[in-house]
Amino acid sequence: MCMICPAAEAVYHQTCSVNFRTKRKLPKVFEGDEQPAVKKKKVGRPQDEEKREAIFKVTKFLEENDDEQITVSDLVEKMEECLSDTNSETYGRQHMKTKLLEYYGDKIVITDINGKPNVVTFRTTAAAILQEFYVQKDDVDIEEQKMNIVKTAATIG
Repeated sequence: MCMICPAAEAVYHQTCSVNFRTKRKLPKVFEGDEQPAVKKKKVGRPQDEEKREAIFKVTKFLEENDDEQITVSDLVEKMEECLSDTNSETYGRQHMKTKLLEYYGDKIVITDINGKPNVVTFRTTAAAILQEFYVQKDDVDIEEQKMNIVKTAATIG
């Protein structure tokens, strides 16, 4: 019998009526507090806390060394160092790129040139380098301009 509508002359919920006539259990929605609450299962792959801590250290390393040229491979190696005493495996280069882009969004630039290591640069750092190059005087000779181009290219990538 429906616990919400116990009177004989009461109008029962359709599902309660059907379940009563077919001798099935009450729907969980209409059951009283007697039943223990069912825990909701978390959806998706469980988070690996060791990996989360390692990727946090990698991002901190990247931010602290933003004036250096750092490749995605360097960051994978850094993560490997962080996970050396654990059973967790490090991310691959592609997964590391994806995680960095998820974390930083459009605040970083990752060069993607075939056959070359992917250099990770903050947009503000790249913009500062380009701005510095642009403001150099135009009245310098050709050889000095070439040298400035080489220096700027070395700084960028």
